[in-house]
Amino acid sequence: AFDSAGKGKSALLAALLRNVFMEVYGELSPEVIAVFNDFHKFFDTLDLEILIAAAIRAGFPLLDLFLTIQQHAGIRVLQCAGYCGPAMAILRSILAGCKHSKALTVAYLYEVMTDIGDKHKEAPPKCYVDDTTNITHGTFGEAFQNMYDAVVDFGTQVQNKLQLTLSDKATIVAKGKRTAQMLADKLLSAKLKYRVAAHHRDLGVGFG
Repeated sequence: AFDSAGKGKSALLAALLRNVFMEVYGELSPEVIAVFNDFHKFFDTLDLEILIAAAIRAGFPLLDLFLTIQQHAGIRVLQCAGYCGPAMAILRSILAGCKHSKALTVAYLYEVMTDIGDKHKEAPPKCYVDDTTNITHGTFGEAFQNMYDAVVDFGTQVQNKLQLTLSDKATIVAKGKRTAQMLADKLLSAKLKYRVAAHHRDLGVGFG
């Protein structure tokens, strides 16, 4: 349910649906809040042991998984000006251009994102590969608390269970700028750093 990418889907549609949500509930609700999370070097920091275990639990076809991990974990050598560096074993990172990369990211995120979505139905996460967004609406108190709880749970789980690093490029956009700043301040006290902006680039589409 959290995955917005795949066959017949597009980044444009995922972003436009959030724009429609914002426009509709911007008129109907006192407050609308969107949080655009950002991972630091997502593909380069995936832990292969965590990935393999998560993929097996998610029912990933074992032969495909075995052959794919062989490719992603292959020994790599850096070359520069005709010289080769030492061979390096790869324990973190997957190749972003591989045909299986999208499926591997879904397997990696599946349990955590599903759990967050089940626990925070008013501000569930939506992913387009690694771009992850939460959006909610309601009264000021409802929207603020729902989003704070969802984002803290998200930050805790992705850092502890998935060993991913969150980037400080993450952004909060809200109907009320004061709301966005208050949420950013409270999240900072939970050691989660977010910027506040009136507009944000959401999968190449303007959101504000």
